[in-house]
Amino acid sequence: MGKRCVGCGNCTAVCPTCYCFDVLDELDFNLNDGLRYRIWNSCQMDDFARVSGGEDFRPGRDARQRHRYYRKFKYPVDKFNRYFCTGCGRCSRTCMAEINLIETVNDLIGEYRNVSVGI
Repeated sequence: MGKRCVGCGNCTAVCPTCYCFDVLDELDFNLNDGLRYRIWNSCQMDDFARVSGGEDFRPGRDARQRHRYYRKFKYPVDKFNRYFCTGCGRCSRTCMAEINLIETVNDLIGEYRNVSVGI
């Protein structure tokens, strides 16, 4: 899946539950005034997890895909006992690499069951 993903961010742009953002600061020349903007961003974009000094916490598309699936199906279940996916299918329809979220999740569940029973 991570190898197929092209990192375009279409899936997160159309997702009704995605809300990642970045913060940009614009300083005036006097260095005392300025504005802070909160702008939409996507966890699937190449530079989303890059911080100062050039460190990147999710340098590969595979790590970014894993994070996205965890944000929809693991973290919210652990905390709220709910998925953060509405099942609308928008991400699958707009994916340039034709990655289908439901098929992928079903495949992952199948693999997990096989590992759990020792197949």
